[in-house]
Amino acid sequence: MKSVGNEHVAKQLASLYSSEEDSDCVVVFCLKASSLQDASATTTGKPLLKRQRVGESSISFNNGGRGDVIIVGDALPGHQLVLRFASEHFGSQLKQWDAKKSRNGTCEQSGPAAATVDGRPVLRVNLSHEGEEPSARTAIRYAYTGDVQTASIREALEVRRQAVNLRIKGCAAACMEIVKAKLVEATNTAVINNYMAVMDGDASPTRGGSGVGTSAMGTAVTRSQPAPLPRLPSHPVLELYACESLWPDLAHEPEFESILKSAKPQLVHHFDNVLQTLNTRSLCQQFLQLPPTAVEVLLESDDFGTDSESSVLLLLATWMEANHATTDIRTCERLCRQVRLLQLSRPYLSSILPVLALDFETCTIGGPPQPTIAAAGAASGAPVPSLTANTASTVAGAANAGLNNGPAACSSSSVAAAAAPAPAAWFPVRGAEAAFICSLATAQPPLRDALLAAGRKLYDMTLPWYSLRRRRQCLPATGLVYHWRIAEQDLAQALATLQPGGLCCTTGTFRGDSDFNYVVAGGFEWWPSIEYRHGAAEANLGLYSRLPVVYQVPGSRFTGPKPAVAIVAGVDVDLSVHHWHHEAFVDDGVYFSTSKDIWPVGGGRGANVLALRQLQPLTSAAATDVCSKGAGGGFSGVASLAAWSEYVRDGEVAGKLTLLQPSIEHRHGAAEANLGLHSRLPGVYQVPGSCFTGAKPALATVAGANANLSVPLWNRPGFMDDGAGTSKAACPAGGSCGANVLTSRQLPPQPTSAATADVRSTKGTGGGSSGVAPLAAWSTCGIGR
Repeated sequence: MKSVGNEHVAKQLASLYSSEEDSDCVVVFCLKASSLQDASATTTGKPLLKRQRVGESSISFNNGGRGDVIIVGDALPGHQLVLRFASEHFGSQLKQWDAKKSRNGTCEQSGPAAATVDGRPVLRVNLSHEGEEPSARTAIRYAYTGDVQTASIREALEVRRQAVNLRIKGCAAACMEIVKAKLVEATNTAVINNYMAVMDGDASPTRGGSGVGTSAMGTAVTRSQPAPLPRLPSHPVLELYACESLWPDLAHEPEFESILKSAKPQLVHHFDNVLQTLNTRSLCQQFLQLPPTAVEVLLESDDFGTDSESSVLLLLATWMEANHATTDIRTCERLCRQVRLLQLSRPYLSSILPVLALDFETCTIGGPPQPTIAAAGAASGAPVPSLTANTASTVAGAANAGLNNGPAACSSSSVAAAAAPAPAAWFPVRGAEAAFICSLATAQPPLRDALLAAGRKLYDMTLPWYSLRRRRQCLPATGLVYHWRIAEQDLAQALATLQPGGLCCTTGTFRGDSDFNYVVAGGFEWWPSIEYRHGAAEANLGLYSRLPVVYQVPGSRFTGPKPAVAIVAGVDVDLSVHHWHHEAFVDDGVYFSTSKDIWPVGGGRGANVLALRQLQPLTSAAATDVCSKGAGGGFSGVASLAAWSEYVRDGEVAGKLTLLQPSIEHRHGAAEANLGLHSRLPGVYQVPGSCFTGAKPALATVAGANANLSVPLWNRPGFMDDGAGTSKAACPAGGSCGANVLTSRQLPPQPTSAATADVRSTKGTGGGSSGVAPLAAWSTCGIGR
């Protein structure tokens, strides 16, 4: 078999790199003094490289009067035999050297003398900044050895750039192969498991689990006072997008497009879904550091899961709040267009989106566009983009003209303001289109069809804003469990200061990070709380909500002691507290449903589910001793905690917050049941010989009734009627019609304990679960009353 070249010669040539042996040229790395950038070195954390001015070394240089030149680092011994043929850049310089040497030999000198070191020609490598010097050396090393030594994707891309500048044959392709290999390596199970094992320090919520303390919840970053993060291994796909400035031009290197295509699903897989990203502190930090290109990849993907499109809008608002100063108008528009506004929840459609539109119109430089623009588009028959294509240029022109029609807090006449939208004007939607989207999302046929026909004449309805394509639902069927806790000392302190008739409220925090005490779901923040009134026999387990602070930017209507909008919202969640009894525990809790439990954002709702122990009266001597330790005339914290003994374990009161999927219908394991009204033909008509009689009657009958059918819903402290009206419903006689109005409680899967096995073996039938356990989900529907 014929080999390519002589391996012994190739090995000897490789050993010549950076060697003075047989060196017949010198490579120097040059930087213009006027363009010296120490910033690149400081930002990368690398020490500043050694610099020496020409004239202070043995190298003589004539720069033709084009300014001072600085040599970065030490000169590199070179070998013309290698560099002449491996690099077109060096080959061209050596040809010029040969030409000048020939002219000098014939006394035909022209131009400045060539730079030399001990008579050897000097080959220049021009750098933009000092940080490029190591990658340039690595690229030159490839000319000798035929391999690239890099430890990361960033280094590979940096070497590729220098290889392209020096036109070193084969080096750029070798660097691209390294990038591919790094991404392929990241898909290996071992690498992913190692990465996730490190992340378990902030750990993710469990899916449908019921164990105590088996997992911790990752926490979102507090941007005002960021907590220190654990040092995580750099994921290759994150590094690839962080090096966007080093990417090659796809027009010249189309093979890089295949690398980006394979990287997109890896990026989506890394963050997985919106709730995990917002509720995990390390992931949230990584997301905030993503460039716009990577954020757009996530937002446009159907596989990037979410519980609601409202959470997607919140995710973008979180990124914009952290990156607003470096995001221009066009980039902002491009990202905002990826949110599927037509799928927003009702609270976001009716309250959040209108305020965002109001902020945009009042805080945009130059005010809203002239109506003639939209009129011209409608007259031509072409759709007018919802975000006009001339928005950026219009804003820039308004800035140059010194227009300032918005509030002083929001607008500016400087050209710099045109580069980025005002903080409150980050989501570029007009009020008219926001109202149209809200109407379209809530309309039913035939009104919906009429709105679609009218909207196509005014808005670009091909945008993702109007997409009905659903993202992946990230909430599993069994729910997403977050474990919360209240420290015993915090509860004792609150009880010790409680006055007669007073009320104390203790907020729960989630495991994994004490800096974070809420869970993001449905575009809002939620957290548990225990409320206790002095002398009561029960304590209240409540769920509170809050508008995320990222919306409360300067100049926004969301900001201020009295916001300009009232927001009501709900969430499908099962909130419970661990109740210990005889060394075992059960979960006492309250179920919340978006179809039943709606309250103002900023408030809370709950139920008295913590039944406290009734303590025996103390003797006079003991009472005197206890009261002497109490504060403010109240009971001692020690005495008060004794009533909580069935809820305090291992120094804390603990429980679970289980996010549930929105209920749709009731089948086996569903969250709702259908309340229906059945009909049938009276039996008196079915006499012998009649056409009404027989297994298959000869007549199809359709009928209806004006009725209001309801079922009592028991919820502390009383009950209400849930029902379905049938005035507009008609169904075949012998059939039924109804609606899903019975919301059953979502029970966590029972542990496979001896007690469970006993129930299934003795009371269950057909290998299924016992009827006792499923009936517990119907407790609010009157079962047992």
